Amino acid sequence: MKEIKPLKNEDGAILVISLIVLTLASMIGIAATMTASLELQISGNDKHYAENFYRAEAAAMVGAGAIEGTLETVLKERKFKTEGETGEEITLAAKSQLPDADDINDDDNWTTGTDKISAEAPDAISDEGCEARFLPVEMPARGASLALAGASGTRMHEFVVYGRSILKPANSSRRLGEVIIEVGYKKRY
Repeated sequence: MKEIKPLKNEDGAILVISLIVLTLASMIGIAATMTASLELQISGNDKHYAENFYRAEAAAMVGAGAIEGTLETVLKERKFKTEGETGEEITLAAKSQLPDADDINDDDNWTTGTDKISAEAPDAISDEGCEARFLPVEMPARGASLALAGASGTRMHEFVVYGRSILKPANSSRRLGEVIIEVGYKKRY
């Protein structure tokens, strides 16, 4: 009986197998590198968002503190002071007076011109590459209990204090992120 050998000459088979294994290992390495790069971008974006969120929240809290620290007589004139009674005087906006009341993201709502309605947060919150501002807005009184006068003739006033933080790299107009938060606040005067 005759023996059948399908491959009589096996020279170079190891070379072909090793090239296939090397190609597969290279493809796995490239995929791992691309995945790691994508994960780094995601974590960087998450870091920027968290930083912006906390700066916007701090700016809104500074805005609520500015309303709390402003004298009632100044508030009645629709003004507030950015830092207690010694700060810069800013016009207190009503929701209907915002340039675009339906879109708080509109840059016109965050004006810094002569009709200031927003204020920059202190340097501890705003620094190079990050702009944090707050915008207090007086809302119309809702519900019967808010409209009732208190014992001394005061009324409850409701505010929404927006905090906004924009993160930009130095010497660039490109934004790395923007966060706007809204905080409710009530004060009787």
